[in-house]
Amino acid sequence: MSIAIGTRLGAYEIIAPLGAGGMGQVYRARDTKLNRHVAIKVLPDAVARDADRVARFTREAQTLAALNHPNIAHIHGLEEVDGQVAIVMELIEGEDLSVHIARGPMPLAEALPIARQIADALEAAHEEGFIHRDLKPANVKVRSDGTVKLLDFGLAKALAADTSSDISGTLANSPTIASPAMTAMGVIMGTAAYMAPEQARGKGVDRRVDIWAFGVVFYEMLTGVRLFEGGTVAETIGLIFSREPDMQSLPAGTPASVRRIIGRCLVKDPRQRLRDAGDARLLIDDALEGRGDPSTPGSGQPPASGSQPAVAAPRGRALLLSLGAVAIAIAAAAGGWLARPASTATPVHLSIALPPGEQVTAPPAISPDGQLVAYAAGRTTNSSQLYVRSLNDFAPHPVANSSGALYPFFSPDGRSVGFFAGGRLRRSSTAGGGAMDVAHAPTPWGAAWCADGTIVYVPSLGSGLWRVKAEGGPPTQLTKPDGGDRGYAHVLPQRLRGTDDILFGFWGQVFYSALLSSKTNSWRAVTTNGRTYGGAAYAPLGALLGNDDVGNVMAARWSPSMTELVTPDLPVFKNMNWGLATMKPWVAVSDTGTAVYVPGSPNDRRVAWVDRLGRSELLPGDPSAIHQALLSHDGTRVLVGGTNDQWIVDLATGVRTRILSDTRSWSGAWLPGDTKIAFSSNKDGDWDLYTVGADGGDPTRLLKRPFAQHVEAIESDGTIIFMERQPATGNDLLTLGTDGRVSPLVVTPFNEESASISPDGRFVAYASDDSGHYEVYVIPASGKGTRMTVSLDGGTGPVWSRDGHQLFYRAGDNLVSVQVRLTPTLTLGARQTLLDLSAYDSGYLHEFDVSADGQRFLLIRTAPESRPTRLDLVLNWSEELRTLGGK
Repeated sequence: MSIAIGTRLGAYEIIAPLGAGGMGQVYRARDTKLNRHVAIKVLPDAVARDADRVARFTREAQTLAALNHPNIAHIHGLEEVDGQVAIVMELIEGEDLSVHIARGPMPLAEALPIARQIADALEAAHEEGFIHRDLKPANVKVRSDGTVKLLDFGLAKALAADTSSDISGTLANSPTIASPAMTAMGVIMGTAAYMAPEQARGKGVDRRVDIWAFGVVFYEMLTGVRLFEGGTVAETIGLIFSREPDMQSLPAGTPASVRRIIGRCLVKDPRQRLRDAGDARLLIDDALEGRGDPSTPGSGQPPASGSQPAVAAPRGRALLLSLGAVAIAIAAAAGGWLARPASTATPVHLSIALPPGEQVTAPPAISPDGQLVAYAAGRTTNSSQLYVRSLNDFAPHPVANSSGALYPFFSPDGRSVGFFAGGRLRRSSTAGGGAMDVAHAPTPWGAAWCADGTIVYVPSLGSGLWRVKAEGGPPTQLTKPDGGDRGYAHVLPQRLRGTDDILFGFWGQVFYSALLSSKTNSWRAVTTNGRTYGGAAYAPLGALLGNDDVGNVMAARWSPSMTELVTPDLPVFKNMNWGLATMKPWVAVSDTGTAVYVPGSPNDRRVAWVDRLGRSELLPGDPSAIHQALLSHDGTRVLVGGTNDQWIVDLATGVRTRILSDTRSWSGAWLPGDTKIAFSSNKDGDWDLYTVGADGGDPTRLLKRPFAQHVEAIESDGTIIFMERQPATGNDLLTLGTDGRVSPLVVTPFNEESASISPDGRFVAYASDDSGHYEVYVIPASGKGTRMTVSLDGGTGPVWSRDGHQLFYRAGDNLVSVQVRLTPTLTLGARQTLLDLSAYDSGYLHEFDVSADGQRFLLIRTAPESRPTRLDLVLNWSEELRTLGGK
């Protein structure tokens, strides 16, 4: 029975139908309690009317809900309303695998990562005692970022009946069969074309039926045709019994290792079949990395005729090398010059230039052996792509499914690269292929891959350090900020050479580094005389590299056994880019002494007026590390926020007045009347809320709470909307009333930030990542009522026009406007792309501001010569460091 749009099933509101099959009808629904979209499968009437089947299904679903794996769609719960039984599941956007296969054979580089993720999911489920029983392309969803999700895990058994059911229908997506026909020995469950022989005979089944189905699906991905296809279900099952798989139909370039995987899965005798999905996963890893297969590129043997590399070099992305790099390549070819000991080699500098208009968007990484560099590049962070560049190649290789990549890092053996993208911690083979999800990480702050096969990572600011297996699984917490002596954030983990000890940034009243022991799981601070290293980069040469706030990088000699840095700071790099929030220089050093870094400087930022035609006019003032610019209510002055100071710029005279200095301040906003500024500072410990006069003076504290609070927006009565970072719930929006009372505005397990109040004070626009990436939403200022989605394909930093008729936000590289009507009810109108923002930097919380007439926008721009448009490498940098240090 179909369900009308708008129907409520418990806390879930039906939004739209998604499809129907043998296991029921599926709908998109909104979870009204958690403000998220889910998938709801409403069970067939035949099941819902059978009390015994409902009870058995409920028991099975409760057990299946314990499955927790990044490649398995999660079961959220069950609902029974007015005789209807529904299962609530994770909503997976994207096409199912049958749609991909219908378009034709899949390239090996595309099929291998999908097969690898399927095998990983099956392995994890099998280890917990679960069998899918109905694995087929229609039950494999592939998201746009390449992540695979298995659907309906175990539901074939949960929905099985004790009587025969209709087995008519299309073969590729035929209803799940539940029939004692063909044999009296048991119940058949599965879809005809994908059933193992013993499953089709009705015999008892185990995990090997999933192995068979996996082989069938893998075969179809590579060939584009169904392995067993008859005119009827009975004919199809007859072919399963009688026909041997035609392995000659696989593409000519299919590596021998892949042929072996499929062949071992499709052995009719289950005793001779591949017994474990984990074995298939390991074999796929070998194929991805080119191990043990002379037909696979990267194995050291010439590829077989017709074979293709796993990853092709992107057209037009040629690597531009300096003359020094060319000399290195010639010397290496002549006599293995790069292999000479560092103590006798001369430091050599070279560069990796990016295509025009692109920039490095995240700190780079280098493999322990110094042979691979990973970096994210694009026009902006939102449009960036991760690349892996071997020093033996002239072109970088893009990593699939890495849009918006952040914080790349290598495995200890250099065969894999990890990174963050799309709210996930991911990993990919450096030999090519797609990426797989490892863990949820909505607002990540770095990761390190340990020798024990785990990854230490920071899923969000304030969450502390967590550890997860590199293959995925449940994470465990290693450190926990408490908002007091243990700081409000632990970030930027780095593994120390030869150990699994972790150096990480500790953020409290001061920024410094801390050392986490892998043996005791305890940590201690790493300090020095007068300098803190909250964003230190570890160099496996006995040094920490820190930023001096003006773009110079200083080295201090250090070993993990030392409790303090005992030697003076040594200047080692100039004009290096660094993160405004992290304070960490964008440099990485290999175990072999090769350094890679990103030239440039965020200190060279200016504020500019930009009109709707893209014409730019710089505001008065020297360049500095600017992270926000906000117009006063009367439109005459601009509050300019830097890393350690706040300025007021008079637009009529150009006069700049510093109102805060030598105070760690952030995220300011104008109070009503424009006579005071509200801002956040950690001058007294955690990041708390303060006010200061618009002409300067001593700050006054407004609010003291654990963790970090940052000003977002201020209502006309002086109520402050602020963002609070909580380890349990991420970034939340709260209000501070003029009476000092704190009230929740938007508090969810997801991240909410960048709040903006409408001119009439009735609505708040903000950004949230509860959909998996940031979108812009509007809610009533009371925090109660219906939430409305503003952006369609990502959005951050919303700002209202002064008349309330438009709402602006940043969508990747674009500035977008949406027509708004506030009365009698909030109504959204047409959207329009106004400006290309690729030349302008993202602000912190506040992306931009808008003039009173809505015709000009305040934006932040780094000078072209200071933008991070290349990477520099220093081979044998250890020698240069010794020379600089006098050793």
